[in-house]
Parts: sequence; structure tokens; C-alpha cells
Amino acid sequence: MVKISNFSISTRIFFSAIIPLAAVIVLGAYVALDEFSRYRSLDKLQRLAEIAPEISAVVHVLQRERGMSAGYVSNNGKGVWRENLADQQAATDMQLSTSLPILSNFPTESYGEAVNENLSRALASIAQIDDIRSKTNGLRTPVGDIAAYYTSVNRALLDTISAIGALADNAAVKGQTIAYVNLLQMKERAGLERAMGAAGFGAGQFTADTYAKFVAFIGEQTAFENNFKAFSSAEMASLFNQLVTSDISRKVNTFRDAAFAAGLEPLPSTMRGTQWFDAISQKIDLQFELETQVSNELLTRAHAERSGAWFSLILVSLTVLAVLCVAGLLCWVFAGSIINPLLALKSVLAQLSEGSYEIAVDGTDRNDEIGSMARAVNVLRQASQEAEAIKADQERTRIQAEEEKKKNLADMANHVETSIGEMISTLAAASTELTETARNMSQRAEENSTEATSMSEAAASVTQSVETVASASTQLSAAIREVTEQITLAAKLTVDSQSASQQTEAQMLSLGDAADKIGSVVQLIQEIAEQTNLLALNATIESARAGEAGKGFAVVAAEVKDLANQTAKATEEISDHVTRVQEETARASTAMSEINAMIGEINQVTTAVSAAIEEQSSAIEEISRSAEVTAEMNRNVSISITKVKTGSVDTGASADQVLSSAEELSATSETLNTVVNDLVSSIRAS
Repeated sequence: MVKISNFSISTRIFFSAIIPLAAVIVLGAYVALDEFSRYRSLDKLQRLAEIAPEISAVVHVLQRERGMSAGYVSNNGKGVWRENLADQQAATDMQLSTSLPILSNFPTESYGEAVNENLSRALASIAQIDDIRSKTNGLRTPVGDIAAYYTSVNRALLDTISAIGALADNAAVKGQTIAYVNLLQMKERAGLERAMGAAGFGAGQFTADTYAKFVAFIGEQTAFENNFKAFSSAEMASLFNQLVTSDISRKVNTFRDAAFAAGLEPLPSTMRGTQWFDAISQKIDLQFELETQVSNELLTRAHAERSGAWFSLILVSLTVLAVLCVAGLLCWVFAGSIINPLLALKSVLAQLSEGSYEIAVDGTDRNDEIGSMARAVNVLRQASQEAEAIKADQERTRIQAEEEKKKNLADMANHVETSIGEMISTLAAASTELTETARNMSQRAEENSTEATSMSEAAASVTQSVETVASASTQLSAAIREVTEQITLAAKLTVDSQSASQQTEAQMLSLGDAADKIGSVVQLIQEIAEQTNLLALNATIESARAGEAGKGFAVVAAEVKDLANQTAKATEEISDHVTRVQEETARASTAMSEINAMIGEINQVTTAVSAAIEEQSSAIEEISRSAEVTAEMNRNVSISITKVKTGSVDTGASADQVLSSAEELSATSETLNTVVNDLVSSIRAS
């Protein structure tokens, strides 16, 4: 199943906009097609109305020829009927020569089956007119057959015009079409009345069939007259009323009244067939003129409606196009106002995640949700930049402290190595010399037993050697005191180093506090993201309440919610980084604590060395005191030579003691040298 979150915001906005736009397109297309259909219908109606006058003209001449033919047959071709029929047939042929090409070329297949069938049947019947004329001229067909032929042709032609009303879907045009068709039907019934009247008045008496049709056609005219008045315009109705009240209509009514009065009895001799035919023909001619005016009115209205439909089609099409353009432009502008700032924020967040904090955050001056996000991102950038600066400063401080510590320790090690090394070398040389002197003293003490005479010189020599030893012991004691002072200084430096390390540890703890503050800022950003998420949720609920109109905004609100979730996720990652900084700070603090412990151990070693040197100082003082005793003994030898042998023995014992002390001093010097070397190596290693 495809997830909406897998699509980009631009894609989702595109689909959110394309759906209502597609609906607008479909609706616009539907309206445009409806207008186009109305235009096509009115166009067909106009073209059909254009041939209506041709059909009306053909019907008119055929109606006249039908009446003439009925009168001609009823009067057996006598009198003026033959000449009048010939003239009418010629007039009919002239009208047919004009109208038949127009009717034959009319595309009836585009106007439905009814128009095609009626017009085709009418044209086929007209093609047989010569045959019916031949029978009429030869008096070989009754009036009923003649009337039936012309009536069938006229009915087919009039039914073709009636199809105009079926095609019309415009109320005004449809009403005028109905009025026009009723006028044609009324005129057709008047023509049939003329034919039946010509037969009755021409014969001087109506037959039962002829009279019944005569009366029926008059009644049908009344029905069509009422329909015409109901659907015609006020102007056409007024013209029709003028026709009904005209002198010729009153004259026709006189003939009708006479026929009604006579019934099937003979008619008055004063009312002949030619008189009836002339009177009814004049009335039908007036109806034909009215028919022409109604046809022109219908054609004018159809043309106006067709033009209006065309204008509506153009207007609707342009309106739909304009709506689409404006909607598309607004969608493009709105989408750009959302997508571009979001892409910019995405780029800023990506650079922040890579450690670039010098970038500028655009959109912080906006008053919408994107502006809030931009301000939150800017706060994140500033906090991250400050945290990075603090981290860099702490790193520089740490490196500087380590370098300074290493330098101090190296200087201290060099100083210890140089000072104590020289002292130890001096002490070693003095102990060697003291050993050699003690050996000489022992040898001379042995010689004193046999060389009493040279005891004085030996005593003097011993005195000088003892004094030398005393002097060397004094120097060695002074050197040891200096070593003690240097070791005390080293202990002080160790304490100072421990204090600096403790300060560094405190700075590490401050760094941890700063990291905690950064965590608080990150928590604030997370709260802002949660609030943004809540706002997006509220916007989604409001858009759902808005229905279809809010669907596009619902998608945008969902995208803002997704971006808020991404922001929360990014802040969680930053929080993880801050946590790692806190962990590293804790480890650094632990390391500084270990360094403090090591410095404490160095301080203990220094204290131990100081104690050892104090012990050596005591030994040297003992040697000095021994040397003083020896000197005193030598002075006693000088005073009392008699005690030389005893003194020599004592001197030998003293020399042995000095030798033992010298050896102990040499061993102590070597031990001190080893301890100092180890101390220096430890300091340099740390």
C-alpha cells in the first residue's frame, strides 16, 4: 500500500490542487458541452427554420392547386375552372422549381428520423404530381382522391416543420414554433375547407360526406386558432385578430353561414363556387402573409438564441479557462510560498547537522507556522553555535592545561635530574675518596705499630685526611640540604599541579552544566515541535470540518505535522549528541580525577625521597662527628707520642668505621640515584 508520507510535499500539493482543478475542468467542460449542445441544437433549429418558408410556400401553392382541382372536378372542367387550374398548376411548378432543390439538398439525416422520413415522403409524393394532374385534367379521379393526395403531401411537409418544435429546447423558440405550426395547420384546414366548399358551392349543393368534412375542417381551424393565440407573441396575436375581423373574413363567414343554413339542401343561387373560391383564397392569402411574418419572427428569434448560445459558449469557455489559469497561478504561488521556505529550512537543518552554524535562517519574520519553525530553527542554530564555541573553548583550555602541565613536569624533571644528579655525583665522588682515605688510614694504623717514629707524620696526615673528610662531609651535608629544598619545591609544584588539575576538573563539570543547558534548549525545541504538531492536528480537524473545501489545506496541515515530527526527530538526534558530550565530559572529569590521584602518588614518592635524604643527612652528620672525633684523637697523638700505638689501634678501628660508613654512603648514593631517575621518568611519563 502506497503511503502518502512517501511523496514529497510538492507532489502532495500538486495532487491536492489537481483534484479540485480537475473537478473545475470537468464541470467547465460539462457546462461548455451543454452550451455547445444548445448551440448545435439552435443552429440546427435555425437551419430548419430557414427552410420553413420554402416548405410553407410549397404548401401554399399545393393548397391552392388542391382547391382549384376540387372545383375543376366538381364543375366538370367547365367555365373558368380549366383556365384557373392551368394557371395554378403553372404557378405551382414555378414554386417547386425554386423550392425542391433546396429541400432535396437539405441534410435531413442530421435532424433525426422524423424530419428525414417526413421530408422524404413529401418529396416522393411531389414526384407523382404529374400523374395526379393528368387524372384531374381528364376528370378520371374523384374530389376525395384529389384532396387526399394533396393533403398527404402537405401533411408530410407540415410534419417536417412540426419537428422544429421537437428539436427546440428553448422555451421562447419552442413557443413560437408551436404557434407557427398551429398557424400552418390552421391554414391547411382552411385549404381543405376551400376544397370542400368549392365542391359544394360549385355543385350548388353539399353531399353528406363533403358537408361533414366542411364542418369538421372549420371546427379544426378553431382549435388551431386557439393554440396559435396561446403560444404566439402579442404582436402576432394582434395581427391575427385583425385578420379575423377583416372584411374578407366576414365575407367567408357569410358563405359558411349559408352552408350551415342549407345543410344538405340546395344552396342559394347567388353563392356560386367561383365566388366562394375567390373569397376563401383571399383569406388564405392573408393567412399566408401572417404565416410569413410568424416565420420571420421565428427565424429572427432562432438566430438571436443561436447567437446567444454561441456567446454563452465563448463566455463559459473563457470563464473556465480564466478560472483554471487563476487557480493554477494561485496554486503555484501558494505551493511556492510553502515548498520553497520548507526546502530552505531543510537545507539549513542539513547544514546544522553537518556542523555549519554560520548560515542565515530565512523566514523568521513570517507570521505563519513556517515563520515559527524558522524561528525555532534559528534558536537551534544559535544554541548549537554557542555549544560548539563552548566546546571549542573548553578543548583549547584542556589542551593548554595539558601542555602547561607537561611543560611544568618536564621542567621539574629536568631540574630534579640536574640538581640531584650533580649532588649524587658529588656524594659518590666524596664517598669514593672517603673510602680510599679510610683504607689508607687503616694501612697506616698497621704501619704505626712498626714505625713509631713516623707516627707523627702519619698522625698529621691522618689529621689532614680527617679534616678533608669533615670538609667533604660538611659539603655533602650542604648538598643534601639543597636536594631537600629542591624536593620540597618539587612537592610544592606537585601540589600546584594537583590544584590546576582540580580546576580543570571543575571546568569539566562546568562543561557538563553547559551541556545540560543545551539539553534544556533542545527540550524547548522539542516542545515547540510538539506544539507545531498540535497546531497541525488542529488544522487537520478544522479542514475536516470544512469538508471538500478544506481537503487541500488538510494535506498541507499533514505535511506541516510531518515536518514537525522530522524537527522533533532532529532535536532528538541533537539531544543524543548533547548526551554524548555530557558522557565525554564525565569521562574527562574522571580522567582528571585519576590525574589528581597520580599527582598525589607523586607527592607521596617525593615525601619518601625527602625522608630518605633526611636519613642520609643524619648519616653524613654522624660521619662529620666521627671525623671530628678522629681529629681530636690525632691531636691527642700529637700531644702524647707514647700513646701512638694505642692511638694507632684506635685510628685503625676508626678507619674501619669510616670505611664502613663510606661504603654505606656509596650504596645510599646509588639508591638515591635510582629513586631520582625513577621519579624523573614517572614525571616525564605523566
